[in-house]
Amino acid sequence: YSIGSLGIRDNDCSRIDFTYCSVNNAELAADVEQHVALFHSELRGAVNAGLTRNGVICLEFFEKKKARWPFAAELFTWETWAVKVELVSATSTAEQQKRQEIIGTELAEKVFYITQMINKSDYVPKTPTLLNDIGNVYHTKLP
Repeated sequence: YSIGSLGIRDNDCSRIDFTYCSVNNAELAADVEQHVALFHSELRGAVNAGLTRNGVICLEFFEKKKARWPFAAELFTWETWAVKVELVSATSTAEQQKRQEIIGTELAEKVFYITQMINKSDYVPKTPTLLNDIGNVYHTKLP
C-alpha cells in the first residue's frame, strides 16, 4: 500500500459549472454515491412530506486508537466536514441559471479553502511506522 496508488480523475458536474478531482476508484465512488443517494432520497422525502427543506451531510476523518484487551479500538475524529443543503425552487430558467452560477462559485471557494487548510504539514495524522498500524490511519478496505 502506498499513498497515491489509487490515482485521480477529473469530474465534471452536469448541472453546475464545476469540475473537481476525486480518487479514481470505482468501489470508493460507488460507496460515496450510495450515501449521497440515501441523503438525497431522505431529504426529498422530508420535503415532499412538508417537514423541511434543509439538510446536512457530513464527512468525518478519523484515526483508530489502539486499545488494550478487552476493550475495542477507539475512534478519534480529527476532522469533520459538514455541508448544509437547502432545497429551493427556481421560478424561471434565468433564475435557475443564476443559482447554478452562484453554487459553482461557492463550491469553488469552499474547495479552495479546504485545500489551503489540508496543505499544511501538521494537518493530518502522522504516517504509521509499523505496517500493522496502517489500517488505523488509512482506510484500507478498498484495493
